[in-house]
Amino acid sequence: MGSHCLSQPAKATASSHDLRRFWANFLLVEEGVNPRVVMRLGGWEDFQSIKPYLDRPRDSTVADEMETAGWV
Repeated sequence: MGSHCLSQPAKATASSHDLRRFWANFLLVEEGVNPRVVMRLGGWEDFQSIKPYLDRPRDSTVADEMETAGWV
């Protein structure tokens, strides 16, 4: 490998779908925004379209909720 490889910054790629999915998950799971509001803002017509974004909260969210509930 030449020095050229080390001097080039790494490039990350994200599609518009990736960004929309991240945005929906962040609002729904992390911020607790009403799903109907996210549906309206994101252009989803039915609840089933955003349901996948509700299914798995981040570990930090789970930990925070458990602490709030007095389980930790």
